[in-house]
Amino acid sequence: MKNPAKFRNAYYENHLYQPLLINQNKDITLIPSGLNEGEAKFVDDLTKYLNQNPINGREIYLLRNSTKSKGIGFYAEHSFYPDFIMWIKNQDEQKILFIDPKGLTHIEFDQEKDEQKLSLYKHLKNEIQPKLKNDKVTLDAYTISVTEWTSVKDLSGLNLSIPDFAKQHHILFQYKDRIKGRRTINDSYITTLFNTALSTAFN
Repeated sequence: MKNPAKFRNAYYENHLYQPLLINQNKDITLIPSGLNEGEAKFVDDLTKYLNQNPINGREIYLLRNSTKSKGIGFYAEHSFYPDFIMWIKNQDEQKILFIDPKGLTHIEFDQEKDEQKLSLYKHLKNEIQPKLKNDKVTLDAYTISVTEWTSVKDLSGLNLSIPDFAKQHHILFQYKDRIKGRRTINDSYITTLFNTALSTAFN
């Protein structure tokens, strides 16, 4: 008898369900589907960051978003479902973040479908937020790029620094560059996520 398959769980204490399995075996089907590399790294990095940098007075919850009719999606014509939803709560106020880790190698920045995904934060602020009519709930969105910053900078034609991508486009990078086939990790992207999110919340 073959050894039973082993699965790794991307653990975050305040994820709204467990386990959150990582898809490491293409011959096995997981329902819901397992996390890919970028999604798993995000959960691991989030857990590490909050263990080392507890945010006092805030409750932080995470939910892996479902797809299609069971999840929260945007743009009826393109059916975009961000991978994660994060709640940052401060008493009766909350900021809800839609977070989408993804590779950007094949993204076309000038194509409507891709541009909408990357600018969801604008759609939330300009179209959805006013309809809530609730000043205690703030919506925002971030793309977390699995593709290195240097590659995205070249492919997009946007000659921006890592901080400028975050500020101007809400794009954060898990990796800085690739040298001789090895990627340099960007240790500060979760810090940037919280610094940016909390700078416009609970004012």
